[in-house]
Amino acid sequence: MKKTTLAFIMVLSVFTMMAQNETIRVKYQGSSPKIGDFAKAYLSSIPSAKEADDCDQEGLYMYDAMKQAMSRQSKGLPLRKNEKLTIDSKNGYILYEFRYDVEEVSRIEMCYWNMTDGKHKLFACVRQWFVNGIFRCGQYDSRNFYRYSNATKTMRNCSPADIGIDKAPIMEDDNYISFTLPQTGKDIIVKWWKDNRKLKEKKLKWNGRRFSF
Repeated sequence: MKKTTLAFIMVLSVFTMMAQNETIRVKYQGSSPKIGDFAKAYLSSIPSAKEADDCDQEGLYMYDAMKQAMSRQSKGLPLRKNEKLTIDSKNGYILYEFRYDVEEVSRIEMCYWNMTDGKHKLFACVRQWFVNGIFRCGQYDSRNFYRYSNATKTMRNCSPADIGIDKAPIMEDDNYISFTLPQTGKDIIVKWWKDNRKLKEKKLKWNGRRFSF
């Protein structure tokens, strides 16, 4: 299928969003960072909505809400009724859901992979918008990937080509495409959506260094 100009615009927005060119330090205790440590480091690199221009506040509010939810959960406090937060440290996975109303929900997924060189890890954060369980490709959706160095305890943005993500389409014709990060297993599930239904799905397969599609 022919890729549209919109696909190119979306690629730019996905991989140049917020703090992409900065080095992010990951603080942790113990022998290696856990998914919560990566999440805190990543969220700390994103400006607060209160500090941003009016046009950026709406997009940043979701990240502020996730920071607050993680803080509340760590203190044993209840989350707001429109929130859900799953932190699966064993499998290196986080899911945060913020429900705007009965139909609309935004989801932030995070996970990481150990790389076969034994010196790096790959961290991912995917934000997506769904209506009645159908992916809608919201204006603030993003897919960000970072390579973490064990030696420097920092992570930097990966280019799509470096890890094989450039092989996966962002949008084809009028079909929207979503990513689902793995809570179990290692592969990313890519799904095609059109006319309120899922058309098909494929896997981005992880080999310890990069993905193949």
